[in-house]
Amino acid sequence: MKKIVVIVFCVFISRVLSGQTAVLINNVQIFDGVSEKLVTGNVLIQGDTVARISSSPYR
Repeated sequence: MKKIVVIVFCVFISRVLSGQTAVLINNVQIFDGVSEKLVTGNVLIQGDTVARISSSPYR
């Protein structure tokens, strides 16, 4: 699990540094900081903000 988090973080940083301001990560395990259960979903990051989290694919 730690390897996946590191890979996702590296992809995010490389996209931000290359000038892209939006990153969509599909089929990721999401931890909400409260529940002990992980949820599978999709995360849209715009700039330095998590813009949307969804269990269905973005179009």
